[in-house]
Amino acid sequence: MSATKKNWSIKNIRLTSVLLLLMVMAFFFSFATHSHAITITGSETVTTNSNTAYTATGCSGSVSWSVTGTGASINSNGVL
Repeated sequence: MSATKKNWSIKNIRLTSVLLLLMVMAFFFSFATHSHAITITGSETVTTNSNTAYTATGCSGSVSWSVTGTGASINSNGVL
């Protein structure tokens, strides 16, 4: 193998390694920044604190909920 072909081969390996590393970083970054849709379920007729429990699916961490325009909030246990 000539020196030119050998150098070209090493450059291709380095370039491939860098591109692979960038792809892996982009893959993990997409999980860190992507926001999943949250679905909240519970009674739609509750307007006062009645200890009615709500549940959330589609989220991976703790979530603070509020009911827009009402001043109400839902605590970490899902109670209005």
